Amino acid sequence: MLKEIPNAEIFNCVIDSINNGDAVQLRVRGNSMYPCLREGDIVLLSPFEDAEIKPGVVVLFAYGESHLLHRVIFRKDDKLIIQGDNVFSHVEKVKMNNVIAVMKQYSKKNGKVISSDSCVWKLCLFRNRVRKQIKKIIFTIKNI
Repeated sequence: MLKEIPNAEIFNCVIDSINNGDAVQLRVRGNSMYPCLREGDIVLLSPFEDAEIKPGVVVLFAYGESHLLHRVIFRKDDKLIIQGDNVFSHVEKVKMNNVIAVMKQYSKKNGKVISSDSCVWKLCLFRNRVRKQIKKIIFTIKNI
């Protein structure tokens, strides 16, 4: 029998593990990172060095009462702008101390493991940037 555990309890364990220097695996829920990450994919989250947090990196971070897994799109000093790949109108503005972990790799439902350093991941990042620009142009045209 499966036991349902509240998110707050799970993320307390995740934060403790990351603070102890351990990597953690979590199953992706939702579609905010589609098409790069899909519901059911498993991400490997790890502790990080400050210099690792730069545009393009996917991070787990605290946002209000929630924890989100989104991509850094801008950084200036300790201020970050973060956004889901499938989100076009909203960004999260947070500080570095809200970042809990960085995504190092993910596993697809078919078992294929993709590193965040791989060409596949970089191609996905490029595809996402192009897709967002096209959506922005379409949105602008509709509002003319």
